[in-house]
Amino acid sequence: MHNGTDALTYLDHYLPQAIILDVSLPDMPGWEIIKKIKSIPDAANVPVHVVSAMPEKRHAETLGARDFIEKPVSQNDVEELLMRIKEEISGLFSRVLIVEDSVELHEVIAEQFAGRGMDAAFVETGAEALARLAGDSFDCMIVDLKLPDGDGLELLKKIRALPDYAARPIIVFTAEELTPEREFEISKYADRVIIKSNRAMERLLDATLMFVRSVSGDTGVVAEESQAAGESALQDVAASKTVPQTARDYAEADDAVLSGHKVLLVDDDIRNIYSMSAILEDLGMEVVPVMSGAESLEKLAEEQDFNLVLMDIMMPEMDGYEAMRRIRAMQGMSAMPIIALTAKAMKEDRQLCIDAGASDYLSKPVDVDLLKKMMAGWLTGS
Repeated sequence: MHNGTDALTYLDHYLPQAIILDVSLPDMPGWEIIKKIKSIPDAANVPVHVVSAMPEKRHAETLGARDFIEKPVSQNDVEELLMRIKEEISGLFSRVLIVEDSVELHEVIAEQFAGRGMDAAFVETGAEALARLAGDSFDCMIVDLKLPDGDGLELLKKIRALPDYAARPIIVFTAEELTPEREFEISKYADRVIIKSNRAMERLLDATLMFVRSVSGDTGVVAEESQAAGESALQDVAASKTVPQTARDYAEADDAVLSGHKVLLVDDDIRNIYSMSAILEDLGMEVVPVMSGAESLEKLAEEQDFNLVLMDIMMPEMDGYEAMRRIRAMQGMSAMPIIALTAKAMKEDRQLCIDAGASDYLSKPVDVDLLKKMMAGWLTGS
């Protein structure tokens, strides 16, 4: 269906097992539709997978969305989404360890999880958690940061050091107000951070379901008719892939040419900074992260030895466009390679990046192989 009115009318008569929602609809914003879905008792727990051209993952999660996909969307993105949906509704039984010292929360979580095919085991301390993990197997862990026997962050580090749990999903569920620095440190060990607030239990349930299905889900092929229906529903979204991803073509290059170069990484999302830093550091690059356009100007003024800038576009206060214009106006910065990272796929938005001073642009989610070729091209002049 092509508008929100038809979708809500459908929900008056039928209960789907999953919903794929584009937030840009002709008759009403997708965000309003999510709110209405969550207000319908029978539909409130139906997983909603949001598609948007804007980097609004946090907003989607706040409203209760199960998943978030940024445009442009490829055929692989469509297939992966349909596979996740199939796994979510397959009714598989999963085990979750919850490290939480509030007995009252134990009862609430147990009630919520029991109805969704998940077996929740509870412990109150970090020591108890490590003992359970040593003698049992779990698909996912939920950890509070404030525990009677220590900081939850230290527990996260110990869990990740266990061979069987180095890659298992961990969700931090906490009432602590996190500074950007502490959230950055936590993001090295946790897959999701959920703050205890309004609708927090719903977000916790959705996130846990998503993660446990990825660990223990059915690996079979999506039914042919379901795949065809999903591809049809996302046809317009996938079509946006026809917009060129970059301003020019780049030759293959050896990753070794990137080693030793210093990169200024500008992004206001701490998780993006962590994931991108890990990629760049694995290539032997020195990464200096900052979280705003204003900070990028200060850092470039302080340190004169940067070789390249990766600039997020959608940032508060000073966006990437304004930051790039100001960088180009700085002495000695006219030739600095700047790669803009943009969630927008429209041709005119890409041109705005170039007009603002970007050397080139790259769509989010970032194609790492293309990024490596792009950086090599600008750093070697090829």
